[in-house]
Amino acid sequence: MKSILLIFIILLLPVSLSAADRTAYLAIYADTSVELAAGMPSGPSLTGPEIEKVESIGSMNALNPSAPRRSLDVRLWSSGELPGDAAACIVLPEGLKLGKKVDLGIYKGSKDLEFAAPGKNNNLSIKTYWGSAKTCNPSHVKTMHWNDLSAAQKVKMREGLTRLSGGNAGKFKPGWSTAFWPGEKQEVQISKDASLFGTYTLYTNYTDTVGMNVPPSLSFCNPIELTKPDLSKFPSLSLPIEIEWKPIQGIKGYYAWAIGRKGNDTLVIWNSGEIPNDLFMNGNRDHLRMNEVDSFVESKVMMPGNQTKLTLPAGVFSDCDDCYFEMVGYGPGVPESSDLVKTRFQTKTTLRILPLGGREISGE
Repeated sequence: MKSILLIFIILLLPVSLSAADRTAYLAIYADTSVELAAGMPSGPSLTGPEIEKVESIGSMNALNPSAPRRSLDVRLWSSGELPGDAAACIVLPEGLKLGKKVDLGIYKGSKDLEFAAPGKNNNLSIKTYWGSAKTCNPSHVKTMHWNDLSAAQKVKMREGLTRLSGGNAGKFKPGWSTAFWPGEKQEVQISKDASLFGTYTLYTNYTDTVGMNVPPSLSFCNPIELTKPDLSKFPSLSLPIEIEWKPIQGIKGYYAWAIGRKGNDTLVIWNSGEIPNDLFMNGNRDHLRMNEVDSFVESKVMMPGNQTKLTLPAGVFSDCDDCYFEMVGYGPGVPESSDLVKTRFQTKTTLRILPLGGREISGE
């Protein structure tokens, strides 16, 4: 039955003659995410007896919005113009329990992307802070303006805001076309007994066919479980906010950031790096390679995988109307291949606090 499916896909997606001249990268990320909100009572523990009765993490989410969820994110970037009938799909291993294959959505890219600032305010000021400390070092502050950003930085800024509003980010890469899954409003939740192990095979009519083997040792990361702060109430943004979490085995590095808004004129961004960095807007934050994570940890852009606490400096967001926090821990994966279509597979775990606070939300 499986061989019949593959023959059908090959007939459906004949490879274009120009595929060998096209640069292409396939990235698959397996994410375990938790979304919390300050000022809300916490849900049941993941290890509680009630949760053990639930069969899947997807079902957990229905019972408890703050419960962890597992998801898969597929991105295929390719250079050059795509054919008008461009199509792509991924044949999945059976253990993932998502069906035999998924069809990728196609975004053909544009050289004329609109780079308007959020709210169409091209005079927008962007204040960036960095470093984990009780108070912000005055030298750890940088002010930019929207028109000073590169095209790639503007794209990442838009993507970051799209993600916070619940949209599917990652398509907008100037000069490149993207095939992606899941779709814009397609919510996919993977059961807790699903396995990542097996072969993921890409078929398109504009790139070479390529397979990626994920070993049985690779599994979804554990969720980030906070022990501080107490989110049943809003933490004061004028004071240092100590954030602590339980250790997670296998994490290679963590990166945290927060973003806030002051009216329509100013965005405030903070990240946990000990040195200045533009990882929030460098066009690659969500789809890093494992060697990039190692390099960022070594240079102290990222926190090491054994770290379990950080401090958001006092006052950085104290005058903001709203403030949102996110932290990602990057786990093990399959290193990038040297095939004509370069492939990589990465696991990660994500924590979002939406919102953390702000004048319009907590009244502070």
